[in-house]
Amino acid sequence: MAIDLEKAKAEDYVGHDFKAHYSPGVDKKRYEKAKDEMARLLAKHGGREDLEKSEDWALYKAYMYEVASYSEDQYQAWMANRKDLIERKNKWAAFLDAHQHLVFDLCESCIFAIKEYVEKGKLRGLENLESLYMRADRPAEKFNDLGNLIYVLQRDMGEKSPAILILPTNECGKDWEILGDIQYSS
Repeated sequence: MAIDLEKAKAEDYVGHDFKAHYSPGVDKKRYEKAKDEMARLLAKHGGREDLEKSEDWALYKAYMYEVASYSEDQYQAWMANRKDLIERKNKWAAFLDAHQHLVFDLCESCIFAIKEYVEKGKLRGLENLESLYMRADRPAEKFNDLGNLIYVLQRDMGEKSPAILILPTNECGKDWEILGDIQYSS
C-alpha cells in the first residue's frame, strides 16, 4: 500500500494549527512554565477529555502552542548545527584524504583531539588547513603541535576550552590563535 505523502501533509490539521500559531523565540524558561501549566491543567480536570470541555481549554492550547514553538526552534537550530557539522567533517576528511600520511604521522591523541574540535565547531578556519600544511617545514610536526594544544586545552578546561582559529598566513610567528581566555582553572 503506497502512502501519498502530499495528501498526508495536506490533511495534517494539527501541524497546520501549530504552524498558524507559531511564536518564534520562546525561551527555555517560558517553555518549562508552559509545560508545567499544561500538566497542572490536565491534573485539575482529570485528563484531556474533560479539559477540552472546560473554559481552561483555550489556556491549555495557548501553552501547547508555546511548547510547540520552542520545540520547532530547537529542531531548526539542531538542523542548522547538523548541516554545519557535516560541512566541517567533510572539510577535515577532504584534507586528510589529500594528505593521507598525516593519519599515520600524527599521534592518536592528537588526531582524536583535532577531530573532536572539528566536530564541536571549536576549530575555526578549516579553509586554511591547506595553507597551514603548505607553509609548514614539517607538516606532521605542525599538526602534532596543534593536536597537543587542543588535547591540553580539553584536558585542563573541558567544555569551557576556547575555540582555535587557523590563520590563513603566519602572523607574527603564529599559525593559529586561541579565541578566548585560557586563564580558567578547573
